[in-house]
Amino acid sequence: MNRAGGNPSDNVNNGASLSTTVTATTSSSAATIRSEMLCFVQNKCNIMPFDHVVEICCDFYSPEEIEKTRADLSQYVGQRFPKRQGNDAKKKKVADIVKTCLDTAHKLPAFYAVDLARLPPVGVEHIDISALLLEVASLRAEVRALASIREDVMNMRWAISGLSAATVDGMKSTLPLPAKLSAIVAPELDDVAVDPVPVQHTDIPVGAVPLMNNTAADLTLSIKSPGYSAKSRSAAEIVADAVKSGSLASSRRPQVKPVVGRAACGKLRAITAKRPVHVFVTRLNPDTADSDVSEYIVQSVKSIAGVNVPYTDIVCEKLNTKFASYVSFHVSIIVTSDVFSNVLNSVLCADAWPEGVLVRKFFTNKKL
Repeated sequence: MNRAGGNPSDNVNNGASLSTTVTATTSSSAATIRSEMLCFVQNKCNIMPFDHVVEICCDFYSPEEIEKTRADLSQYVGQRFPKRQGNDAKKKKVADIVKTCLDTAHKLPAFYAVDLARLPPVGVEHIDISALLLEVASLRAEVRALASIREDVMNMRWAISGLSAATVDGMKSTLPLPAKLSAIVAPELDDVAVDPVPVQHTDIPVGAVPLMNNTAADLTLSIKSPGYSAKSRSAAEIVADAVKSGSLASSRRPQVKPVVGRAACGKLRAITAKRPVHVFVTRLNPDTADSDVSEYIVQSVKSIAGVNVPYTDIVCEKLNTKFASYVSFHVSIIVTSDVFSNVLNSVLCADAWPEGVLVRKFFTNKKL
């Protein structure tokens, strides 16, 4: 007889159900394991590149956390990871963890995280709110600083504009004008009377307005004629019109050109200056001699420039060439200065040389 008033079969059923509940709880707890790093790797390895996951874990987690994660993961894969050494040992350990999570042959449990601060903020769902607030506060401080700087710049602009206006108004009454410009400006300033102030300079051109003190307080101007107004022409406009009209022509003295004497005199004799014309001639036949080039230049210069050049004034030097299929020459022609340009143009004329011959100026080394 059951004193508790219950059926013995019910007690047996209750014990069986309790055992089933404990087993389910145990298996459920074994199916989910706490590991912040493995939780991150398991959720991000399929949506992020392999190298990115490895780099983020290396930068975020400490070596102790990585080593503990490897030890925990080795219990579920049934094998030990190889020992990593060297400068990149940390990176290789993280790579082993990511490769294991990507391997579909391993039946890994689901990992979860409790400390969310140990999850790298790589997505919108893991954004670091505290860091974002710090950035917003820093941006607000910079905006306030820019606003104060903008106010200072505006104040400086107003001050500069005021000084510019005072300077332009003062130039109308205080700046001494040149003698040429005084005749142009004086008719427009006849109706303007300047208060008597001490004059700084005694050497003032006729018709110019006396120069007063440089301070803005001394720039006093009284208008007597009703025809004068603030819309009168400024000094800059008057000077610009004077330049256009030619009233302010440059006072620089014209340069006197030298002359060359042409009179016949027996006592005085001038020395005729001579200059060499250096040319480089190449792509000639290997059988070409120095005399052939000299004779050809004498005839060419005489026919084109009309200048008779003696053979003695032509120096033809054969140059060393890279190949024996052609020859090159350095030709120096001594001529007087008055025919130098004509001889040079005739020598560098394309019609003066046979087809295919290359001719150009020869530049000597002045340092030698």
